[in-house]
Amino acid sequence: MDALIAIKGELPVAITVLDGQKPLRLKQVVMQQLTIGQSLRAQSTLKANQFILIGELSSMITLVDDDGKEHTVSYEALESSSRQNLDYLNGLRVEMDVKEQAES
Repeated sequence: MDALIAIKGELPVAITVLDGQKPLRLKQVVMQQLTIGQSLRAQSTLKANQFILIGELSSMITLVDDDGKEHTVSYEALESSSRQNLDYLNGLRVEMDVKEQAES
């Protein structure tokens, strides 16, 4: 299988994630295309009243700290962040889809 497409960007509003017990407010984001299986697994972990879009996006992204270390983003962290981040991530996802189609 070909390598999955990944794209980098910067969120408009920082999201707080924990590195151990240390909270980090990060904006640098890497989004990676999901396979069908990854998408379905992300959806299967959702609880009642959680949104598929937020669940998939949280599975697609990692935040990068100043040392280059990637941090996962929980559903709750993404859900409680700014709506501007949702708009930005949706745009990044469209950009990534276009890139994937162009490279296939």
